[in-house]
Amino acid sequence: MVAIQKACEDCLKGKITEAELDRREAEIHANARRRPKDDWPDNYSEQFWEAYPNPVGKRDTLKALAKLRKKSGKPSWVTLMDGVRRYEENHRYGEPLHGQRWLNPENWIEGERWNDQPARE
Repeated sequence: MVAIQKACEDCLKGKITEAELDRREAEIHANARRRPKDDWPDNYSEQFWEAYPNPVGKRDTLKALAKLRKKSGKPSWVTLMDGVRRYEENHRYGEPLHGQRWLNPENWIEGERWNDQPARE
């Protein structure tokens, strides 16, 4: 951890006290425990919102996305975004079944629609 090394160097140079070093180290470790361990980027909500073809209901969509990220067994970021891309391509260039309209993004997330396969011809 670069931040801990820097704090140690600052302590050795007399820039901070040992008590301050201990406080910083504890804070760094606490933040690391709170941070989800996944491949999702820090700005995942903005990236999803920009990529989704029918951006409506932003507040509820972002809540559903945050809830999904906390869920164990969640999809990887690549899997989720590949699902968005497939959904858009199949819907835009394929024949939507029975004239379906775009799904609300919150429903797309809650229905785990990234697992859907393209419609068969």
